[in-house]
Amino acid sequence: MGDVDLALRYVTTRHPEDLARVFLPADASILEMRWLDTQVAARERRMDKGLLVRLPAYRLAIHNEWFIAPDGEIPWRMYEYGYDLLAALRQEDAALADAAKERAKTDPDAPPYTPPPRVYLCSCAVFLDGPDGALPEYDAFALTPPDLPRDRLVGQAPYRVEPVYQRTTEELVARSGLLWLVFAPLARDASEENVRRAVQAAKQRAQSRDELQDIASAMQVLSVARPRNSTLSARIIAMFQEEGLIERS
Repeated sequence: MGDVDLALRYVTTRHPEDLARVFLPADASILEMRWLDTQVAARERRMDKGLLVRLPAYRLAIHNEWFIAPDGEIPWRMYEYGYDLLAALRQEDAALADAAKERAKTDPDAPPYTPPPRVYLCSCAVFLDGPDGALPEYDAFALTPPDLPRDRLVGQAPYRVEPVYQRTTEELVARSGLLWLVFAPLARDASEENVRRAVQAAKQRAQSRDELQDIASAMQVLSVARPRNSTLSARIIAMFQEEGLIERS
């Protein structure tokens, strides 16, 4: 997706908690977050974003992918990427355990190794465009055949479906943080007035000029790549003009 990919990767990296909170209860206590390297041995998968969130009882690997529109290959791709993400984490955990064992051989006073808590996976496919009809909240890649007897476990690898182009401006603004505001130009009720609401929310929530610049750039890129109307892109520039952001981004 070219510029869209670059803009969304960058702005998501700057606002990890905005992504994590979509999957967590509002009062969940986040102990630690870090972005994940997707390299698995000699095999590398170019995933859009992988975020590891440490909670009191377990770890959550959040896997996020951007798509222009739904298609038949997406369930498989979400499963494949999610598997690779968990494989990378298991490989990392095993390396840390092996290093601790080797360290204990030469340093009797080394603190005992404490295995990290179990890691679970939450995947999300974000659609920037697509059909008008309602999409399911979740979809899945089937792991077992459809005729498996129902008294046996039926395996699926589910993922969340997030069609931002079907959301209203109000729904996007209602989400905490800054990340979801960038999709206001794609909202189903996108208009100059509604995008201005998102811009004002961004100005109120941004903690720095750099944060506001990130949002301005991403909004501009999306309004050009998936235009809802021919004038919205120019109006977004005007809305941020007083901040002097778009021209530098």
